[in-house]
Amino acid sequence: MHGSHPVAVVFDGSFDGLLCIADRIHDENIVVESVTRCATGARPLCDSLTVSTDVAVARHIQQILHKNLSGWQCRRILYAFLADDEVYLPLLRYIQIGLKDPEQLDDITDKHIRDVTEAAQRVARERHRMLGFARFARLLDDSYFAVIAPRHDVLPLLGGHFRQRFPDRHWYIYDQGRRTLLIHDDTGLTIEKVTSLSLPGLHPEEYRYQRLWQTFFDSVAIGERVSYERQRSFVPLFYRGCMTEFVDGALTPDI
Repeated sequence: MHGSHPVAVVFDGSFDGLLCIADRIHDENIVVESVTRCATGARPLCDSLTVSTDVAVARHIQQILHKNLSGWQCRRILYAFLADDEVYLPLLRYIQIGLKDPEQLDDITDKHIRDVTEAAQRVARERHRMLGFARFARLLDDSYFAVIAPRHDVLPLLGGHFRQRFPDRHWYIYDQGRRTLLIHDDTGLTIEKVTSLSLPGLHPEEYRYQRLWQTFFDSVAIGERVSYERQRSFVPLFYRGCMTEFVDGALTPDI
């Protein structure tokens, strides 16, 4: 027991792990000073507590949240968790409030609730962008491959959309920065961490289609009305390295 002394909580960085922290501090009335992933390796200045992940406990907390909260409030927790900002402590406060008094989650004057809401909005905006910015290329085995480089970990949020669009196709979406791969095949959707990836080359017709798309993109513009500022507002430079129309040559599955 840590009593009323603030502690630094360390966990494995998983969503289930965060839910297990919420269960632990609720049961033992623990005051949390900070929440960090064990991968960071930083030694806390105050007392520390390592919380192990128990999937059964996480599912129990998840069921309570689904019962107490609206659909969007539940999604807000997941979206904020996927933010690159790592708003673990505000998220933990948000979950605590959701377990005790869900009506308080509408109080945007609470800094923790506001931080979670804003983080979730950033992730939601980038998810929306990735749905439009992902460029699939046809491979030799007739599967399709796309590379993305988002700021936030939105890859888990893309599968449902593209499964509806391409239900009968095998396809992959690769998060370049996090080296994670979203796979859709006959078994369903899976996400894997990858250190290297061996994929077939581009289908011969793919080179032609990419050139056609680049030619169309260049020719459809009216030179006298080009506004690079407006272009960047719609398609920021940050994302263009993975988009066919903004690269020289063909986008290939080489990673």
